[in-house]
Amino acid sequence: MDNKIIKFLVDVIRWYIKMSFRLIKLLLIAFSMVYFYASLPITAVTHSMINDETKQIIIIQEMMHMADSSFYKKVNQKVAVYKIQGFEHLYEEVVIDAKDSAEFQKRTGISKNISKIFQNNSGLSYEGAKLNKIESIRADITGKDIIDAVRKPVINTSRLAEVNVNTFKDNSIEPHIMEHISRTTIKLGYKMSRFLNDYNINLMTNDEFKRVIIDKRNMHVVVKSLLTNTDKVITYGANHSKGIIELLAQQGFRKFEEEITVIIY
Repeated sequence: MDNKIIKFLVDVIRWYIKMSFRLIKLLLIAFSMVYFYASLPITAVTHSMINDETKQIIIIQEMMHMADSSFYKKVNQKVAVYKIQGFEHLYEEVVIDAKDSAEFQKRTGISKNISKIFQNNSGLSYEGAKLNKIESIRADITGKDIIDAVRKPVINTSRLAEVNVNTFKDNSIEPHIMEHISRTTIKLGYKMSRFLNDYNINLMTNDEFKRVIIDKRNMHVVVKSLLTNTDKVITYGANHSKGIIELLAQQGFRKFEEEITVIIY
């Protein structure tokens, strides 16, 4: 074989090896940056608003659907104090009738097992089980409302419906490593979701879904909070606070205080 051809082939191989190492280096740097971002603390803000004309106060407590139990303990304590002061507590909870469960999953693509899978592996607590709802008011839409509004799936997680929630409990990964991976994944999901929401970036393939799962629920809880002039404390997902605050501002409310809580993961 001609020496020039051999030299050319050797140079090509060297170039591919060099580019491969560069690509691996870039991937490692990207992974490190994402991991560092996911490892940063998550905060939940308590927004206090007042209507100077009616003197009504509305507190919006940002919630996480999954967090360490200590977070829900703090929220429950704060809500209890507000109730003593005469506030009414409005909380989020999309109620899905058993007869609508299959259609809800089919229409939205959301599996009810997702939270259970992460909860089992992360050791975290679920909002629906830890938030104290005694003598509180559910201020949310129903699963049927979402079914009626959404005509095609938007988040295709329905295949997880048949996954055993204990699947990852029996694998070869050390439990504490699996717990760390699960918690980091949850934190990254929360951070990305909040980033997209703050900058009005909609990656959903179905605008109907966003309108009902975010906008309609925001309107629902705001209308409910204004039915009477009683002071309210609202516990709703963090991605709802921006929309709720904007709707309240349109009704003459202004923000007068913020309190930040660091959430343990």
